[in-house]
Amino acid sequence: MINHLESILAISLTTVGFICFYFIIHSEKLRQKFVSRYGEDSSLSYWFYFRRSIGMFLFGIVLLLVNVVWLPYQLSDYGVASQNWVTTLIWTFGLSAIIIPMNAFASRNPKNLIQYPEIRTQIWTKNILFWSAITWIGYLLAYEFMFRGVLLFACERAMGVELAITINVAIYAFFHIHKGLREAIGAIPLGVVLCLLTLKTGTIWIAFFVHVVLSLSNEWFSLKYHPKIRVLR
Repeated sequence: MINHLESILAISLTTVGFICFYFIIHSEKLRQKFVSRYGEDSSLSYWFYFRRSIGMFLFGIVLLLVNVVWLPYQLSDYGVASQNWVTTLIWTFGLSAIIIPMNAFASRNPKNLIQYPEIRTQIWTKNILFWSAITWIGYLLAYEFMFRGVLLFACERAMGVELAITINVAIYAFFHIHKGLREAIGAIPLGVVLCLLTLKTGTIWIAFFVHVVLSLSNEWFSLKYHPKIRVLR
């Protein structure tokens, strides 16, 4: 019974969390408050720090409080554990060796440069580089704790591996719809691979590290190739 309650909560909190996140980050009224406080250009970076912080709260802290504090589970039950480090490092480096050249090529595409880097200020300082990376890492840790942690392991305990992966990948692809068809479709094979590796190792660390490499390399290559954005040396 507790496993079914856990999976119901995981699916519900993931869905509600994304709905809240989506409408918060698309709130023009809230966006204008940042413009009023920081100015048009500076608000571009602070707005994305805020967006990612909201993700950390909704995807990380909320699920942590509900599933670890309220339900009788520990962080290790959701893949936040210290084990299988050799396997984790091998897969992380192997997948990174594919992802980095792929992003180096794909980031030149004008369609990619319309969307990335997400912070659209034309002059990037070292401070923006640093805080963008830090907020990306914090956001992705919460994101993977939600997807490959709480959602995957909760559903696996209640429904078995196949159904757990199916639900996980379906919701994961849905999360990417607002970023366009290419990312939504691409999330499906990536989601399957990350779920399988997470269940194999019993931890979220491969998914987290790979997602960090994917996001940061895309941001940095996009900065390099964007014709209207430059980084101060």
